[in-house]
Amino acid sequence: MKWLAAAAALLGVVAPVALFPTSATAAPASAATIPPPPPPGASTSTWQQWASEQRAGIENTDWSAALRQRGCSISAVTIVPTTSTGRTPIPPGITTDSASLTGTCISSAASTTSPNAAPDTTANPATAAYCPYMTYDNYRAITDGVACVGTATVNGNPNYMAAAYTYMSGGSNTGHTELGDDTGGSGCSTGSYIADASESTLTYGQYNEVVWGPRDFSATWTSTWWWDSNPPNGPWYSYGAVCGNY
Repeated sequence: MKWLAAAAALLGVVAPVALFPTSATAAPASAATIPPPPPPGASTSTWQQWASEQRAGIENTDWSAALRQRGCSISAVTIVPTTSTGRTPIPPGITTDSASLTGTCISSAASTTSPNAAPDTTANPATAAYCPYMTYDNYRAITDGVACVGTATVNGNPNYMAAAYTYMSGGSNTGHTELGDDTGGSGCSTGSYIADASESTLTYGQYNEVVWGPRDFSATWTSTWWWDSNPPNGPWYSYGAVCGNY
């Protein structure tokens, strides 16, 4: 069942297949220099070196400042380590980091009606209100809100992927956003899990987002909001997903 897969995803997820090799001698990562992953079959030491640079890039980014540049408020920032389960291409035990963000981006430019839209390449104000950071994205209405998935630019660096859910209903909802890979089945089917945001409780207009880097140009990405029916232990139920091919 989906909620069992989501629970497993909280314990370990898999990075996407990489297209571009990296060098073990690459410069230490910063907010703008996360290198692409090594090619499949690279040595464990090469993967460990890359993972160290990837984690430094995520950890050294001023996420609050970057969100404020998009006109968003932020109430929580958490760095979430994710350890590979050993599915290709990352060997088992290699840990990468993602940034989990919660806050508000709704502005007067955004409609209070959940939209359905094609990919947006201009990050128009309404899109930005639902999709923090995202510069090329898909977004659509799902249960009680809006799901977003797309490439993200942070401090001028476009080399990130992100998934977000903005809650647009009364009361509150507890759960987490998941960045995943489409299985290629009918509709928008979640497959490999890349990264999860930390669990949060959202009220009207608040978002929960996960940002992971570097992006992979070969994947069809998914964004799914998993509602927690018994916080913090689940079971989790999907509110729906949105896909984007980048």
